[in-house]
Amino acid sequence: MRDSIELVATCDAAYLQPLRRTVVSCVINNPGETFRLHVLHSTIDAGNLAAMDAFCAAVGVRFEAHAIERAAFEGARSSKRYPQEMYYRMLAAHVLDDIDGRLLYLDPDILVINPLRPLIETDLKGRAFAAASHLDAIHPVTGLNRIRLDTKGAYFNTGVILMDAPAARRVVDPAELMAFAGEHDAEIVFPDQDIFNALYGDQTVEVPDNLWNYDARKYTDYLVRTGGTSTMAWVMEHTGILHYCGRDKPWNPGYRGRFDALYKNYMSIAARVDARACGERGVCGQ
Repeated sequence: MRDSIELVATCDAAYLQPLRRTVVSCVINNPGETFRLHVLHSTIDAGNLAAMDAFCAAVGVRFEAHAIERAAFEGARSSKRYPQEMYYRMLAAHVLDDIDGRLLYLDPDILVINPLRPLIETDLKGRAFAAASHLDAIHPVTGLNRIRLDTKGAYFNTGVILMDAPAARRVVDPAELMAFAGEHDAEIVFPDQDIFNALYGDQTVEVPDNLWNYDARKYTDYLVRTGGTSTMAWVMEHTGILHYCGRDKPWNPGYRGRFDALYKNYMSIAARVDARACGERGVCGQ
């Protein structure tokens, strides 16, 4: 029997509805797999956690919530767009210290549209993490990022991170992480992402973004880059993780992205599951 896939998310209550859609997409497109979802948070109340637990139970996913003390990140840069919870993903292996296998961190603005097992079984070559880059080696920002963060390799997007939990516990020093955040505040643009790349970029194996962190804004770019191969049919058959990056989200009014209809489908499915779970258990979240 295969090990359960250990999913990790970090969010506040506002992102629990998008997270439900991520969970539904995982279950639908991974038949035969079992999942456990770990939510790392600091402000979600008991009612919303109970509602999320009921939702997960309705789709056969085990749910665990892990409260993080906000004071531990006092002074680290955050904002409405980049809340404090974004740092928690880097501490996931420490928080989940009873897990000796792999963890898969997913942002809540993601759909899983094909099996995850090939990603889970990625050869990490002795490193702690695997992630994808949305910038190729010749992109002008790549060179700037290397100078800005003193890195040598790819600039990784932290919306999807595969972690080897024991290796991550050895590599990630919470004190070093917070010290770096404080000392480099002036040059940090994307707080958690910049810190991850600066501290752990050399501990990260690169995986193809068109498979494991497809930027839903850039369908045309992928099509051009692949000489016309990466059609919509190709994406639906091969891409594992579709990431709705950027400020404009598919649950917002007026969204007209290429993958809008696909997201709305999972949005509707999740809403039906949520209504059923709410009725059965009498707990409803926001």
